[in-house]
Amino acid sequence: MTALSESPCRNSRPRLRAAVPALAALLLLGGCETASNAFSAVADKSKELWDTVSSPFTGDEEKSLSRDPTRERREDVEKWERIRESDDPTVFQSFIETYPDSALTHLARRRLATLQPTQGAQVPATYATDQPRPPLVRHAAGQLPPPMPPGQFPVPWVLGRWAVDCSRTNGGNGVTYNQVSADKVRVVRDDGSSAVYTVRREDDIMVLEADGLIYQDKIVSATELRSYAVQYNNQWHKVDLVYRKCD
Repeated sequence: MTALSESPCRNSRPRLRAAVPALAALLLLGGCETASNAFSAVADKSKELWDTVSSPFTGDEEKSLSRDPTRERREDVEKWERIRESDDPTVFQSFIETYPDSALTHLARRRLATLQPTQGAQVPATYATDQPRPPLVRHAAGQLPPPMPPGQFPVPWVLGRWAVDCSRTNGGNGVTYNQVSADKVRVVRDDGSSAVYTVRREDDIMVLEADGLIYQDKIVSATELRSYAVQYNNQWHKVDLVYRKCD
């Protein structure tokens, strides 16, 4: 035992403790140089095997590790700065779909609601060069409000709140019409946004117009409107929402 402890191989003990039992046997036989060469061979083989093994993270795991939340937040801010003044509802709809968790998404929703009377419903990406035809509806005799004489507010019966669901007063699909002048009305949406429009009636169609935007609603009765067309950037978009007068 004394001879083994004084062997010149004693400096290799820390490495040999971690080596395989076969290397320990070689040491006991006094094969210091052989053991050292074998240890180096094992180390080289281990490195070769490690380098050839693929990453344990694949697919979604690897993607999640490579995500940079800071970069994503920077992207949504840069995108918002480019689109915030746009009059095209589709770009805000795209922003909401691309960055659903962004802190700016609620601003995109408010802008979307301001640009279209559909209160957040999706506007088709396609558009028509011709004005969409109003939907076919049947009117009972005397059901439509009578037209007003020239010089008077063209649609007095429309004043007040209209909504897709009158029971939802907060965050619902509703608008309130307030008269501003002889031919202008302020439209206040449930989300608090508002705008002033010139309003006129063409037979059984109510037309709202302001800043290049035109909204057209089919007058079904004194208590029901059917929104069917929106024009912006000189392009017509079809919508289909039914608004009812709320008491």
